[in-house]
Amino acid sequence: MDMNLNVGAGNYFSEFEEKLIGKQLGDTITFELTLPDNDMFTQQAGKKGVFTVYLKVVRTQPQLTDEIAVKLSD
Repeated sequence: MDMNLNVGAGNYFSEFEEKLIGKQLGDTITFELTLPDNDMFTQQAGKKGVFTVYLKVVRTQPQLTDEIAVKLSD
């Protein structure tokens, strides 16, 4: 299943996102995590899951500076 994930946006659980930081395009990462107790995983909360992630696309966003903010606000 393809999924877009904006690491650091808080849209997914932090332990999952942390496993992806520093990885590169084309990397395949497999890891085990205990699913958190939250609305996203109501039936799976507290259970362990094995995740395999293949990074198909890596995009970085530029640091927002005052100069960029001025250009965007015009």
